Amino acid sequence: MRIINRTPSIKTLQVLLKRIHVCLFFLLLLSECCWALGGEERASRIKETLGASAVTKLHIGKDGVVRKAFFGRRGLDFQAQGHPKEERARIFLGSYKGIWDIDSSRSSLVYSKSVSSGDMTKVTFTQQYFGIPVLNATVDVHFDLNGKILFVRNGYDRDVALKNLSPSILRARVPALLEEQLALGNGGVVKVQRLGLLEKEGSYRLVWDSIVKGGVNPLRVLLDAENGRVLHSKPIRMR
Repeated sequence: MRIINRTPSIKTLQVLLKRIHVCLFFLLLLSECCWALGGEERASRIKETLGASAVTKLHIGKDGVVRKAFFGRRGLDFQAQGHPKEERARIFLGSYKGIWDIDSSRSSLVYSKSVSSGDMTKVTFTQQYFGIPVLNATVDVHFDLNGKILFVRNGYDRDVALKNLSPSILRARVPALLEEQLALGNGGVVKVQRLGLLEKEGSYRLVWDSIVKGGVNPLRVLLDAENGRVLHSKPIRMR
């Protein structure tokens, strides 16, 4: 009785892997082309909405959301005269919230600050998820001296989600945990600023945002509000 060996050879497997790699490459290329075409179509619709002559450049993320919008030196003359820049920025974002993908039923934009530099003023809003600030999720609207909008940077995250918004580590425990993990000693001073949401490895976590003083430069430290571990520590540059 003749036994037929049906086990593929190494050479056959190598040829098969090459073909798979080629197929995957073309599938990836096709998806990139489809995304680019979809992005161009969306950009065209957005320009028509805001005014094709006003928009000079758009940066659209792979999620289809406008992350940056430039309106050139002439700026966008948004009709909300008589209001302060903070309110004008809020009205502008609310009027076109579909462009910025802002879902006000889940997260809100809360006014943070206005900073003027030269002939430009930047109005910043911070995203809050059921009243808790989302760290690093801000929206900036830049105005010129005449009140025209020059530039919008959109850091709003529609995908913020967390079921449990009650911290296991209470605020009163934070200083002791930071003193222990950072070996602060008697000279360290901990100021717990706020509870926030931090995106880490694709999901959000509750953190205590704190300032620690005692070294050459103060530190901004983020402590996990569930397990009490330090997630992030970075020196704050003193001006």
